[in-house]
Amino acid sequence: MLRRRRNEARDLIAVDYAALSQAARLAAALRTLDQWFSHVGVADPEIDRLIEHLWAYPTITCKTFAAWESSVDDCDVLDMALGYDMPERLIAKCRELGVSADHLRTAIASTTEIVYSSLYAAVSDGLTLEELASLEQLTRQYGLRLPPAEFYRSSPFSERHGAGHVMTVEEIKAWRDTAW
Repeated sequence: MLRRRRNEARDLIAVDYAALSQAARLAAALRTLDQWFSHVGVADPEIDRLIEHLWAYPTITCKTFAAWESSVDDCDVLDMALGYDMPERLIAKCRELGVSADHLRTAIASTTEIVYSSLYAAVSDGLTLEELASLEQLTRQYGLRLPPAEFYRSSPFSERHGAGHVMTVEEIKAWRDTAW
């Protein structure tokens, strides 16, 4: 079993992100999550709100952190991603679309945890990479792949203790719009 897991890990693109920052891993996860939502047909305004919140994370500074953090104070999708119950409307949406509610939870939680697992502490290199690999393993079941790591090479793990440099809105837009 261990040999099989090691072989599966070598096949994952997520390992290519080992030298890249939390911001790069987050961008790859968000792009992949967006593909997955399109593929399975899941849409929800609160999911969109959380996604925008996560995209903004690499742009925050000490001065903007409190406003960023409070922007999702009442977001039930964030609560779900952090381990609380899935909102009934999402359970119903999954049933309607024939999508596994567990897959929806895993996709959102893995992406969210790339940020929230170290929101009040140092960036966890291993954990952020594991969350990206978890998302990749799930989305591969749907024929989807992470973007190539070289898209994000401008953000190495060596910057800001793993977080990557504080990005501009324009840099985020470029990462969001890059086709692969």
